[in-house]
Amino acid sequence: MLRQAVPWDSHDAKLVLNTYADIAIDARAHGVHLPELARDDPALLKSRAGSEFLVGRSVHSVEAALRFLDSADYLQVGTMFPSNSHPGKTPEGPKLLKEIRAAVGDSFNLIGVGGIEKSNVTQVRKLSLLPVKIDVADDYCFHAGFRRWCIGRGCH
Repeated sequence: MLRQAVPWDSHDAKLVLNTYADIAIDARAHGVHLPELARDDPALLKSRAGSEFLVGRSVHSVEAALRFLDSADYLQVGTMFPSNSHPGKTPEGPKLLKEIRAAVGDSFNLIGVGGIEKSNVTQVRKLSLLPVKIDVADDYCFHAGFRRWCIGRGCH
């Protein structure tokens, strides 16, 4: 039903659902984004959905990034700056993104997220291969690497 309601195959877009791998697979989405503490096995997910199925992970430390390096297609690093979606949370900041970039190398797909706006996007852009806004509570979407797809205001 989700596939019928949102005909994303007809657009130049990738749909990656958050958290729920079974729903993502059943809906024939392009992938799933998993929280850092999720127990899903990416190899099992890809065996069920196909090798092109994207599996992303949220990470909040260099150790977590290294733990998922062999099983994730991309890592979402954040929160970069104060964010409406995580009120009261102290952001890890671009420093963490820089540390993870140094640990995983220049070619691995990293996404810096959280509180990214026009005024600070360059701090994240130079460290990420795929800095995109995933958080609808923030105001700015910077796209590089994924096809044009975001939810929220300010997306061009």
